[in-house]
Amino acid sequence: MPVITAAPLKVSRKQRAELERMARSTSLPHRCVVQASALLLAADGEANAAIARACSTTPDTVRRWRAKFEEGG
Repeated sequence: MPVITAAPLKVSRKQRAELERMARSTSLPHRCVVQASALLLAADGEANAAIARACSTTPDTVRRWRAKFEEGG
């Protein structure tokens, strides 16, 4: 049975730069840093399950973060 993966997250250059800044931050809350890292992986085309493993979260959480980003950036 084929594995179904989500399409890469569409991220503008400006959004990517902001996500990269957030992912490197030492002053933002940990949750924001992890979420930014997950969204960057999603933009690179990683599967939700792989992102969840890399960020120590669940695939459902990754899907919610993706959906929220797609709605409002």
